[in-house]
Amino acid sequence: MINPEESKEVIDIANDRLNAKKNSKGFFRIIKEPTKVMFGSREGTNFIHEGTILIEGREIRVKFLVYQIIKEEILYTLTSIDRSEDFDSNLVAFESSLNTFVIN
Repeated sequence: MINPEESKEVIDIANDRLNAKKNSKGFFRIIKEPTKVMFGSREGTNFIHEGTILIEGREIRVKFLVYQIIKEEILYTLTSIDRSEDFDSNLVAFESSLNTFVIN
């Protein structure tokens, strides 16, 4: 749960997390800065970043599309991770699937 004393907006939380990533070791690049978006009737944020992960000894470049929404002090995070070269072609399908997600 989010500390209510902080009372941060979801975009501030996204920026904090990205800043922590920037300061970590390894390859990391922000492709799209956090921006406010509407998720149904709720305000949220989304951003895209790219990095390198190691799978079975091979470095693979991946992109992450992250949506974050807060409801009743709970931060919901929905993430799509794909190989960088496949990211754009699969983006539409992921964003379409977001329309089926409901926070009760």
